[in-house]
Amino acid sequence: MKRGFRVFSIVLFFVVLVGLVYAFINFDANRLEDVNHFWNPFGNTSASTTTKLYAGNPRFPEDAELRTMTFTPDNNFVKSVGRTYFEDGTMWFSMSGSGISFLCEGESVTVICRVDKSSGVPYNHRPRVIILVNGVAAADEVLDEESAEITVDLSSVSGDAEVQVVKVSEAMYSTVGVSEIRAYAKGDICPAPKRPLKIEFIGDSITAGYGLDEENLNGSFSTRTENFIETYAFLASQNLEADCYAVAFSGYGVYTGFASNGKANDYVIFNHYDKTLTNSETAPDWNFSENKNDLVVINLGTNDASYCSTESTIASFESEYRRLLSVVRERNPEAYILCVLGDMNNSLYPAIERAVSAYQSETADSAVKCASLSFDMGTYGSAINGHPNKQSNELAASTLEAEIKSLPLSIWQ
Repeated sequence: MKRGFRVFSIVLFFVVLVGLVYAFINFDANRLEDVNHFWNPFGNTSASTTTKLYAGNPRFPEDAELRTMTFTPDNNFVKSVGRTYFEDGTMWFSMSGSGISFLCEGESVTVICRVDKSSGVPYNHRPRVIILVNGVAAADEVLDEESAEITVDLSSVSGDAEVQVVKVSEAMYSTVGVSEIRAYAKGDICPAPKRPLKIEFIGDSITAGYGLDEENLNGSFSTRTENFIETYAFLASQNLEADCYAVAFSGYGVYTGFASNGKANDYVIFNHYDKTLTNSETAPDWNFSENKNDLVVINLGTNDASYCSTESTIASFESEYRRLLSVVRERNPEAYILCVLGDMNNSLYPAIERAVSAYQSETADSAVKCASLSFDMGTYGSAINGHPNKQSNELAASTLEAEIKSLPLSIWQ
């Protein structure tokens, strides 16, 4: 009897030991479900309908059932695009083209957006957000309220869909946040893969997509009609399979912003280049060392030309442009810098060439180049207030793409 009990005890001991070893092997402290549900180390999720799963875990089996899951938009689940700042469960962004991107296999996704200090944003300057599914616009919303739920249908997509939330209006009037993502899907969402090339664009209203969706050519400026995904910058980046960052402000320049009254002003890019969020008092400055660019494209000088027309003012512009190159190089020590100027007013392009030449003589920096960026508005016409329209942006994108492909970037080698 005692001998039989000992045998039973030994067998039971080994059964428990094997179970503990299996649980230990499959344990992942990060794979935790919502606080309202029990955690299951064996991965059986059939008892839970709403769960937060660590994106590093294997995807659910192909035969998994669709269910609603809720995710916090941190870097475990989404890829940040452009300058973003995560605080108190919300991913904030303000710059043109900034936002998040993730993969999801399912039927639908709902993104809960917030607008910081929306009550102080004038009606014509409310932020605009577009959600892309595999590069195609699936939702387009101007955020008139402090919060909004935007849902996109994924049922026609086979397998993983890349969902990208993009702020297509510029930074100066508003900051947008994503506080929650709800997916009706088979498995957890995960960050979209990083693209092989990262490009940062520094520019003005042309880069911000001023008036691209304004049907009335006699209309006035409004962020509601800005559309960054129709700009030369975004289109060229898409064609090059590059992640696209932008720091763009309408009316801004290098030495002065647009001089509507004939006087120079301080609407210059230096005021914002180091910022993560333009309208935040708490967000830290942008961390360039952790967000390295492969290429920086500078498209500034159009607004400076409204004031810089004399020998002395052009000389001042050249001096400030050299300073801008120094700042950009200090923040981006490994990036190539491409200086461009387009058709809207390219009178300062020779000054930019001289500034680049002088900078190279001073620093021996060979990773800087100038290029003329043609929008050919004489052929394609313009949007409001003489800005490039969609067709001219498409042309500029193709010319820029060819120019970038000629640069000695490591991706082409």
